[in-house]
Amino acid sequence: MNVKIDSNGWTVLVNNFDLRTATQHDIDLIGCWLATNTLVVFRNQEMSLQDEIRVVKMFGDHERYASVTASTSDERVEQEKDIVERYFVPDSDGIIIRVTGEKNHKGETGLFGEVTELEWHANKPGLKNRKPLVWLRGVRGTEGSRTSWTNHILAYKNLPEKLKKIAHNLHNDYNYKSESEYDDALVLFGLSEEPIADSDYFPPLVHTNLAGKTSLNFTWNQLCKFKELSVEKSKVIIEELKNCILSNEQHFYHHDWQDGDVIIAEQYTGVHKRHSCDTLYRRVLHRATFDFANIDFKKLQEAQHYLD
Repeated sequence: MNVKIDSNGWTVLVNNFDLRTATQHDIDLIGCWLATNTLVVFRNQEMSLQDEIRVVKMFGDHERYASVTASTSDERVEQEKDIVERYFVPDSDGIIIRVTGEKNHKGETGLFGEVTELEWHANKPGLKNRKPLVWLRGVRGTEGSRTSWTNHILAYKNLPEKLKKIAHNLHNDYNYKSESEYDDALVLFGLSEEPIADSDYFPPLVHTNLAGKTSLNFTWNQLCKFKELSVEKSKVIIEELKNCILSNEQHFYHHDWQDGDVIIAEQYTGVHKRHSCDTLYRRVLHRATFDFANIDFKKLQEAQHYLD
């Protein structure tokens, strides 16, 4: 693989590599880069749906829409069919979601089909068993759209020492009922019995991942408060941390999409947003979520060699 680091100093750019030919060794290296650098970008990927599903499964356990038809009413069955038809790519076995403003034959958009900015967020941070990796593939009509990602490993390193010490003593609380709720896929689908947040889940704000990298597990638009603090005191710390991240351009990667792009992002070590896009009606992305279950982290040193 031809690999280089973006000018921001951390995003991994993989060039002249065909994901369709990826071996498990290749996937191990990519998984290691995701754990150490949060983001891996591929250009010019011509993939069939089955190619896409095969590669996703190579990383680990994937999130899959679980049918509820066997134990529900006829009305619920019809609701499920409508939702599957609207959001999921046909023949993807509930693994691949359509992220698009493109309308189907019923005049319905896919997931996040609004042309307005989709604010900074990560995948289901309030659920303890959430999948840490999100795959996005540009299928068609993507030119002219932009998505940005942050790196909270780097942001944690750059925190003032006083704020860093405070952060080490805090746990995220996603259960407090705030005035606004994140428009998660769970809400949109309306079929899962899972809550938006597990009531007994208070993950530490400072997170160390499988590669030994320490970061802020900080999704400020989805976070209600810190377990140890009042709402008002939490707001002060949240604002300080957010400002530390957003005030440093080095913490960002901005991607101007082209059809065929594939981007994989780690969800504990950063957040992302889609900028407003007037052409979302023709922009189609495929989205999948999965974990590191099949990744051999004994290859960390080899993976780092490619980046040196």
